[in-house]
Amino acid sequence: MNICIICDTHLQLNEKTPQFAYLKKAINKIKEDGITTLIHLGDIVSYGQIEPFEKYFNLTSFIKDNHYVLGNAEIRDEKSVSYFLDKKQSEILNVNGKKIFLINTPYAEIYDDDVKLLSSCEDGDIIMAHHSLTAIRGKNKEFLENLLKDKKLTFIHAHSHCKFDYLFGKSRVIGLRALDPDKSIGDYPCINYINVDDEITVKEVLFKTNITTLKEIKNYFGFSCSCKKDILDAINYGVKNIEIKLKENDLTNSEDLIDAVNEWKKATNGYLSIHMPNIVYENGSIKGLDNFKLATSIVNKVKANGVTLHPPRVIKGVLYGNNNVYEELLNVYVDFVNSIDNLVNVGLENVHLKKTEIGLNDDEIGFGYTPLEVEKWVNSINNKLCCDRVKYVLDVGHIQNNRKNTSIYPTSSWYAYLSKNIIAYHIHQVLKTENGLKNHNPITSWFGPLISYASFFYCFENDIISKVPIFLEIKKLGIDGYLQSLSNAFIL
Repeated sequence: MNICIICDTHLQLNEKTPQFAYLKKAINKIKEDGITTLIHLGDIVSYGQIEPFEKYFNLTSFIKDNHYVLGNAEIRDEKSVSYFLDKKQSEILNVNGKKIFLINTPYAEIYDDDVKLLSSCEDGDIIMAHHSLTAIRGKNKEFLENLLKDKKLTFIHAHSHCKFDYLFGKSRVIGLRALDPDKSIGDYPCINYINVDDEITVKEVLFKTNITTLKEIKNYFGFSCSCKKDILDAINYGVKNIEIKLKENDLTNSEDLIDAVNEWKKATNGYLSIHMPNIVYENGSIKGLDNFKLATSIVNKVKANGVTLHPPRVIKGVLYGNNNVYEELLNVYVDFVNSIDNLVNVGLENVHLKKTEIGLNDDEIGFGYTPLEVEKWVNSINNKLCCDRVKYVLDVGHIQNNRKNTSIYPTSSWYAYLSKNIIAYHIHQVLKTENGLKNHNPITSWFGPLISYASFFYCFENDIISKVPIFLEIKKLGIDGYLQSLSNAFIL
């Protein structure tokens, strides 16, 4: 096998991200195995960035036979679209007597010029494109489907991020798993070796995490509690890391909750975090202050090890457009930090776009959706405190719910950006539903349909991010969600 196919690397501007690390793993393997032909099936970069695109070809310049097709990620940024479209045309390679048609599908369409090219296909030939057969649309979709039905071809694609292998008419359709550790579905990130002799074979080369790393990660696991029962369950199962999300009843009748917490602390000597209520600014005033003060009292009474704060719930245009609003909200956070013990870890959690905000302008949506925004609020608090007291709680699931921002700031960019300034993690799986994306589901696999944790493993293993409590935030399921996630995800 002397042909390697890479796909869906989604390289970013920051070369310290795991995407570049896995590309370099792939390059080392390619060199070791003496690969002479390399084909990238698109989405080389994550958001039309030219610099990482050029870095990819610098890193792979040792391979003489180096080819690629365009994916949809290359044309995401209007500013760089012409750079990519002007640079690449579809082409035909000849390998071992077979023709390989490399077809560009940046807009998920087969174009008229490519129809002419594909009309010369013969039995045994191979078509490669970024988009899957089901994703391709437009007037020439039927032409491609009929071609695959009538001739004995092999159609190899990327885009789906997971492995497929099925028959369509007379042809074989093969989907390839992503090399991007944020996006690899079903298993670890990989490259693919292709043999195009009499029978076409595809061999995945997986880049796995050391089992000892997974065992170490498991020691940091805990779960999010929402009632006294959850805390008592944590005692019964010996859970040493818990975060309590205070409900209205807990704030006004906290005695039972505090008794349960003290019992848990005696039993486990574990790490206790308190998730603070929201501070909201709307209709010209701050709301939620009474609950915030009650929660502050509980933080001090239970002697919490850490607290999680959301950014203020406020429209960005209001926050940035009025210095008085900014200062008034900022003072609430500063006063809170000054009112708790200096040993308590304080972290600001990233939040996500609401359904009602989809399609609105940037100044019409909320705040705290990007690493730059959470950094801005943390820095503002710390500047007033004259110390670096406040750091970050990283919610991995929330990153996935931010539409365009998910491509501009993928999960790995948050790891690289926040790195050792993280005091805790919230993890869960995000699912697609008829009503949009749904957060806070159990983790049934480390390599889920929307969140793959391979990049988390890499950053943890290589000491890029903090080794701190990892709270499974499975809403409404309590200990059951925690146990379900552990039993499914930690099959080693």
